[in-house]
Amino acid sequence: MKKILAIIAAAAMAATMTACNGDSQQVNGTAAEAESAVHDYTFVAASGDEMSGSYTGGWENNLPNGEGSFESAAGSDKIVGNWSNGMPNGQCRWITKYDTCVYTYNGELFFGVYQGKGELRLEDLNGNLMSVYSGDWKNGCYDGYGEYTTYYTDEDAAQLGYYCTVYKGGFSNFQKNGEGEFTKYFADESFWADCVVYTGQVIDGDFVEPYRYVFYKNNQIVEEGRIRDGKRVSDTEKAIGDFAYDVVDDALGDGIWGGLFDIIAPEFYDRNAE
Repeated sequence: MKKILAIIAAAAMAATMTACNGDSQQVNGTAAEAESAVHDYTFVAASGDEMSGSYTGGWENNLPNGEGSFESAAGSDKIVGNWSNGMPNGQCRWITKYDTCVYTYNGELFFGVYQGKGELRLEDLNGNLMSVYSGDWKNGCYDGYGEYTTYYTDEDAAQLGYYCTVYKGGFSNFQKNGEGEFTKYFADESFWADCVVYTGQVIDGDFVEPYRYVFYKNNQIVEEGRIRDGKRVSDTEKAIGDFAYDVVDDALGDGIWGGLFDIIAPEFYDRNAE
């Protein structure tokens, strides 16, 4: 009798353990499914545009929350990163595909808006890099300090004379504003310079005259000076002009001729120009 009871007890214990293990697997399975579950979701961008698609990742209060990824049904947009209350917020990667190009943003978002530090890359459909901006963002715009690089096709480079340009400096509301440095890399390897670097104050994308330029060949300076009245004036030219001006001025002295020289000469040459 005791032996029969022992067998029954053992069988009951085994059944209980099996049931517990089954419950545990179900719980674990449920958690795994919840973590990787795909949800139909309509994401409303800051512009007001709606994108319907699927979201996979953290989910709370019927909204994306935590780490997750969203892909639009049309396949035009994919957002991977941190989400808060249904919006990408924090470090994210956002890829947008158009008919002729692809934009990829890597950086900080503030509830769906580029904000903070980030990089935006533009490529054609073959993966050829067209431009890159890396730096500060505010309200979805280049704003603060940044670096913007533009790459040109061989055909465009042949027409323009340079294959790449790089701007480093201040930005505000997508425009170059503030102190900046702009470099052109020449396409013709036989040209007397490899690149030219312009530096100075920039307002709405244009340098304010006078501003500096430096031509380089094999990392050596071959000419430098300033842009004034739309023309290059090298430091050598400026030094020669200043010297000649001073020689004539000293030779004429303070008499009548010297007085006339002081009145007329600045119309042709500004000795004190930067």
